[in-house]
Order: sequence, then C-alpha cells, then structure tokens
Amino acid sequence: VDAFDTITVAGVDARNHTIDPATYADAVAYELEVANDDLLMGDRTYRVWLEATSDDPNYDGVVSAYWNCTVLEDDVAFATVSGKRLTVGAGSDGPTFGDGYSVELSAPPTKDVIIALSIDDDNVFIHPTTLTFGPDDWAPRSVSVNATLLFEGDTASRSALVQHAVTSEDRFFDGIKVSDVDVSVQFSADAVPPPKLTLARFLDGGNGLDVLFDSPTNKAGLDWDFDCAELFDWTDYQFGEDSTCAWVNSSAIVIYFGAGAQLVPFDYVNATTENALYMKGDVIYAGVANATLSAVAQYAEAVKPLNPVAPVISITAPEQSGICDGLTLDARGATGGGSRDLTYGWGFQKSWDAETEAEFASVVALGTIFAAADTAGAVLVDLAYDDLLAGRRYVFLVAAKNFLGETTTAYHRLDKLAAPSPKVQFQNAATTTMVRSDRKSLKLDVALPSLACIDSNMSASALGYVWRAARLDVATGLYGDASPELDQATLDAYTENSVAARLPADALRAGCTYQFTVTVGFADSMGTNSSATTYLAVGSQDLVASIAGGVEQSVAIGDGVELDGSDSYDPDESDDEGDILYAWTVALDGVDVPLLADEPTTGEAILAFVPETATGWAGGSTYEFTLTIARGARAASTSVSVMVSSDRFMPRATITDFDATQKYNPTADTYAAIYFEFSSPDPDRTCCDTAWSVVGDESEDDAGLLAKDSDAASPMLINLGNTRANTVYKLKLEAVDSIGSSSSAGVSLTTN
Repeated sequence: VDAFDTITVAGVDARNHTIDPATYADAVAYELEVANDDLLMGDRTYRVWLEATSDDPNYDGVVSAYWNCTVLEDDVAFATVSGKRLTVGAGSDGPTFGDGYSVELSAPPTKDVIIALSIDDDNVFIHPTTLTFGPDDWAPRSVSVNATLLFEGDTASRSALVQHAVTSEDRFFDGIKVSDVDVSVQFSADAVPPPKLTLARFLDGGNGLDVLFDSPTNKAGLDWDFDCAELFDWTDYQFGEDSTCAWVNSSAIVIYFGAGAQLVPFDYVNATTENALYMKGDVIYAGVANATLSAVAQYAEAVKPLNPVAPVISITAPEQSGICDGLTLDARGATGGGSRDLTYGWGFQKSWDAETEAEFASVVALGTIFAAADTAGAVLVDLAYDDLLAGRRYVFLVAAKNFLGETTTAYHRLDKLAAPSPKVQFQNAATTTMVRSDRKSLKLDVALPSLACIDSNMSASALGYVWRAARLDVATGLYGDASPELDQATLDAYTENSVAARLPADALRAGCTYQFTVTVGFADSMGTNSSATTYLAVGSQDLVASIAGGVEQSVAIGDGVELDGSDSYDPDESDDEGDILYAWTVALDGVDVPLLADEPTTGEAILAFVPETATGWAGGSTYEFTLTIARGARAASTSVSVMVSSDRFMPRATITDFDATQKYNPTADTYAAIYFEFSSPDPDRTCCDTAWSVVGDESEDDAGLLAKDSDAASPMLINLGNTRANTVYKLKLEAVDSIGSSSSAGVSLTTN
C-alpha cells in the first residue's frame, strides 16, 4: 500500500536506496513520513520491510525482517459552531434584526452527515432546520435566526436554545456532540445585533491569540492598547502575568501571552475549561451610532494555529568517545516551544546484536537510563564511560513536543572507541539556521584524552586541528566542494584561531546548507583523533521593493513623471539567480488600466511617463502604481498612490529622504526624520502653507506622534516613543499655495 508520503535517508528520496561496497557497513537512518491530511482513517498499522536487488548474488533478493509501523490518527470528528451566544431583535412590526452562525466539520465524512436543529421557542425562527454535509461537499453551513414578540406589547427580554442532533453512517461522525446556541431576544430599535466572538486562534508561534468578532465594534470604549482584564475573564491564569491586548482594528484583537500562560489549544476529545477564551458581557457594542444593545458574555474555543510552529531540536555531543570518556547528550537550546517548556522523550538504536550476556546486560542497563530520562522529562542525559560498549556505534534519539501538539525528532550518531582519544564537540546545536547577512562563530569544546580507565601514559599533549567545509548539492543529496566561498585558503583564514571558525557577514550563499567538520588529534601524527561536525543552513531573505518619494504622491497633467524603484534590492545578493527584474502596473479604483502599455520603461527600475488627457489620464483621479521585482523564485511588490491633478500649476510637495523599508523600534526619546520640500511652478503664487497629519486607522491614536508643529520646516520628526509595536502609521504632508491649490505626499512608518 502507498502508506508513506516520503521515505528519505539524509533528506534524499530513498524508496530505492543504493549502498556501495565502500560504505556497506555504515548505518543509515530511514525517515518515514505520513502525509498530514485531514482524512479520518483511524489508527492503523503497516508492515514494512526492505528487499535488496543486486548483481551480487549473495544479496540479490534478500529480504529483511519486517517491522510494524503504527500511525496514530491525529484528526478527530467534530463540528464547531462559530457563535454560541446570539442576539436577535423583535419589535411591534416583527423582527428588527436577525443574527446567525455557521457549523463546520473538522474533516470530510465518508457518508452524509445530517444535523437536525431544534428550538425551544415557537416565536424564534431558524433556517434551515436541517444541515447536510457530504463527502464531496462539506463546506461550512450557515444558519439564520430571527424572532417576533410573544404577544403585542411584549417588551421583556427572553432566551431560547438551539440544539443539534447528528446522525450519519460514518462511524466517526455519528452521534457527535455539537455545542448548543443561546439566543437572546431583545425588544429594541437597533438595526444590527451586537458583535459576536467568532474566533480565537493561537498565533503560529503559540505566544498569543488572534481574536475576531463578526462585525465592527465600538472597541468597548478602550484604547488601542488595553488591559486584557477589561474585556476578558481569567486573564492572569490563561494569558499569564504581563500579557498584553491590543486592537488591530475595530473587529480584531491580538493577545500576547505573558509568563505562566495556561491556555492550551482546544481538545475536541477531552475538552476542559482551560482551552476556551471567555469574554465579559455588557462591555462591548456594535460600531454604529446610537447602538443600545451590548454583547452578552460568551466564549470561543482557542483553536490551533493555521501553521503551528514545530520544535527545532538537536543533540549536542561528540561524534566519537574515547574508551575512558563519559559523555553528555545535550538537547538544550531547542526552540519552537511557544514560550513554554517542551516535553522530551529519549531513545537509542543499535545496528549490532548483543551476543553475550555482558552485551545484553549493557543494552538493558542503557534502556533503563533512557527510560528514567523519559520519566524525568530530562533535557540532558549523562552517560558514564562504561555505559557504552567499546568499539560499537550507537544512534541516540530525542523527540521534543510543544504544547500545540507538534513534535520533532533528532538523532545523533556516536562511535564508542576502543582507545583513548581527544574529546571535541561544537558548542552550538547540530544544525543552526541563519541568513546571509548574519555573522556566525562556530566554537569548539576540546579536551585531552582521558586515561583514567587504562594503564597508559600520553607521549605528547599538543593538539592539532584540521577544518573542512562542504556544501550540500541538492540534486544529489551529497556534500561536496564549497568553493569559492569556503575554499581551503578562505576557511584557514576563518579558523586562524583553531578552536573557532569566525564567519563574517555575507560569507556564505543564501539558500545553501554547509557542513563544517573539524578533526582534532595529536599534532605530531594526528594518528589518534576525534571529529565533530555541525551544519549551517543559510536561509533566503525576501527581496525588498521600494519606490522613492513615499506612498502618496501628487503630479499634474502634462508633468514629466519619474517613479524611482532603483532602491529596491536583494539582501542575499544572489547574482547567480540572474538580474533583478522590474515590472510596473497601474490601476484605477482597483482595476488595472492599460495606460502604461506603450511606455518603454515599464520593465526598468525607473518608470518615466507623461500623463496626458489625450492618452487617457483623468485629472482629479488617484492611480495606484505597483512595482513588482523578481529574482529566481522570489518576488516582492510595493505600491504608491499618485493623484493626477488638472491644475498644471499646483504646488509640489515631495518627500526627499525617508527609508520606508526599515522597521522602527518604539523606543522612548528616539525620533525618525522625514525630509521634504515644496515649490510652485507658478511664480505669481505664494508657496506654501504646509501641514502634517496622521491618517487612517491610527489617526485617533496620534497624540504626540509628531514631535514638531504640523507646519514646521523640514525635517518632520516622529516621536517613536509614542508609537505602538507592530503598527503601520500613514503620515501625510499637504501643501497649499496662495490661491488654495494643493497637493500632498505621504509615507508609511512601520514599527517592530
């Protein structure tokens, strides 16, 4: 059966793995990966074996022993309800406003799933009363709810309950429980219902929540940044101390956890009160004028992220261990815990058989050590010199699991030598990720051989070091020549201090993985030696697209216009991917228009054109110009709004210097400078009165953002201490001449 999505050895497809005579004795680790789909198949066990084909008749047709591989199903049959507390309005003339919710299945069923809805109030109406989900059509289903008064003159509030009953021939879905929905009926003149809490989803990193409402709110009258306890219950316990809450817009909140957060993703099998978000009632209203109805207290299950972070883990240990050396298997430094502790599981493998009682006893004792480490959740495992058998190879494994349920396994191969040997290992993790612009130091821990368990003396104590570097060839899966960036002469310069390799910024290629190996032995012969290996994975950085002059600019009919994208760049400087390609487009009211079709510079860094009414440009209109740059498989875009004025003699306001590609830190007593100028092409007009302002969603929170008067001379200073983290501010400069003609320019300022 086609059980596995991938079968690999060292990251290379190994459904057919070749072993040559020179490396026949080297153990290889097969990694079997099952596709992470949303199909419900239940737990299942596969029988797996290896079969050899070879021109060597001794091996051709040989079949290995089989092993059982049990796949634990991680998908669960459940149905979620988007809103569990509804509010509907009823008046003397019938319903004044309705409300609704949706029902969603967790996975496609194999047979139809039918959900029957019932309501305990004859004057509350639900539509439809039956929801049917099929194997090929299991998209979320919507339910609408409204109500009428019980009798004329009835002004009392009342409640009703919608219940759901599930039947199906699919054994996973038949009879599952679906949350009830509370309906509050209000006598009200409001035209819209109060907001509903529809989603609480963990951030991908597990360090907070995205919270969504079904409609704009009045933000509960709170500031953009607010105390979580003003809107939510159990905040210290669920979010941790010093948690923060902030409105992203009027219908979305982001929560960042503090220390000791206990909220965990919702478990549809073993649901507890710890995995839902609880909002207080009577504090938040619809974001419309004169709304009178407040949202009732409600909750939403805290669901797993869309792309949950997985642990990144490795085992730091020597590759060889001398006969008298103990060792420590070190899994510290793992990341991907979502600001919480990881749980660890340890194990070991061997490719040899225990043939004597002493060997068997050693294997059993080693298993006991790892079982104890599992029980203790240890991140370090200490092994004495005699816990391992001399002359044997071991493979140690550690699995790290985070609270989001994501697990990563790492392994480390070690040869237990039958003689003393120098001890060497890298201080950093077995694999380190970086980007090209990083500086990186690879440092060693080195020790002389231990002779404690044998009767021998060292004839020399000076150690010699040999460094080697290789680059992964993705096509073959093998490490080979790393020239020119790491030829031997260059590597020797980086390792002038023998116990460290110091790599400067931009020394390595982006998108490549490098292997660094150092061999340490006695300097006179290097005959007795040990080696250590580490890997550097150099990630690719995004291209940076930039258009000079700010995100908002003004020109006039007949102007010679240049939009300059030449400050766009590739931080990886990957010239082997070819030149950076440029493409300009223009849109009006969100629709692309062909006004640049005949312009020869649409494929260049600087777009030059003249807007004329004869060629289709409309005075008084605002056009959006988009620059897309591409190199290899990477691309990036940026846009500016250009207002084309019919007044050829309007004043010109221009941003002359500001780096909008940089992210600024919201630090007290620090400022960002925006340089600008203005002029008028008409000598008979006096130019100009200027004014800076903050526009858009952040305009109501701009107190103290401008560090100078709005009409101050260039440069305008922005008080970064009064900005909020992870926010984009739009700042606009307007220039008005003596007859009232105006133009504007704008920039975006983004904070970390």
